[in-house]
Amino acid sequence: MKKEDQRNFNIRAFVAIVAVISVCGLSLSGIANHILHNDPITFPRHAWMAAHWLLGIIFVFFAVLHAMLNRRALIKHIKGVFSGFPVFSRELILAGAMLSAPFLLSIIHGFIAD
Repeated sequence: MKKEDQRNFNIRAFVAIVAVISVCGLSLSGIANHILHNDPITFPRHAWMAAHWLLGIIFVFFAVLHAMLNRRALIKHIKGVFSGFPVFSRELILAGAMLSAPFLLSIIHGFIAD
């Protein structure tokens, strides 16, 4: 392989990819736990519960590591917010809507299902 073809290992990309994959698995295992929540503790239910816990721990670890690796950009963004930068940007509003709508629907679902 030529020297130009070799790339250094990108730790930031690795951390971001692990965080994204773990949060996808976390969502899938959460759905499986929701479907199986009334079943007795069988092997499939126990396996999904264990996977959900493990993926949750992995996600939290890599999310914290991601914030640490990108602390300069994060601090710059936070300073910009408090120095006249518009607090409610389009990105913030869209992210808030995308996260709060499913969150609220899942809470409401719990009250309706009982």
